[in-house]
Amino acid sequence: MQERRIWFSILAIGILFQILAAVFMPLGLDAHVHSTYVSDKIADGDSTLDWGHLRIDGSNQSVAEEIPADDKWFVWHGIIDVWFTIFGISLLSLHILGLIISLSALSVVYFCTKSLWGGQNALALTAILSIYSPLVRSTGRLYQESIVILCATIILYSIVKILRKENNKFWQIICLIFLASILSIKGLPVKYALYLYLPILSLELYRPRYKPVNNITLLAITVVISGIL
Repeated sequence: MQERRIWFSILAIGILFQILAAVFMPLGLDAHVHSTYVSDKIADGDSTLDWGHLRIDGSNQSVAEEIPADDKWFVWHGIIDVWFTIFGISLLSLHILGLIISLSALSVVYFCTKSLWGGQNALALTAILSIYSPLVRSTGRLYQESIVILCATIILYSIVKILRKENNKFWQIICLIFLASILSIKGLPVKYALYLYLPILSLELYRPRYKPVNNITLLAITVVISGIL
């Protein structure tokens, strides 16, 4: 009971951080760029960036020109488009959107973890995630990390369901959809989701049996990962 209260306290502090970030932090450049694409599409039906290139290589490129979205980020822009249509185009609505997405990500993490490994583990993981500084910054500046966490959680949940042989086809479809969503959110070609999906599909053919990792192996893996990072 005492441990549960501690995690609840950390979660409450984390949610407070999210709210304060949404209230006081300025929107990031990415948020302004994507909201401009969306608002321009709402205005004239053509999603373009009238500012020209964001990163210029020389003086000849400093003249403003229309830069089309070319259907990149269609999931991210679709979310912003729906939000603007309902709540209007304003900085306030974007700040609220950032908070809603982050709280939704925390909720998805909690319920997915609770479904797989119980409420205590779900509470602890959600509490730690709520004070994770990149997530707090994502809330305040409307970056994409929050919605990526949401999608990635559903992907991992789907993989566990596939490994447990629970409605495999349904969770494979869900996994593929959210893989494509993450790529779209980051402006990458959605077709790459098929390549990322192949290892997950292979779980139907080969189901690995996991064994406990001894301390020496775990230490070696930690050192290698730390060295790479």
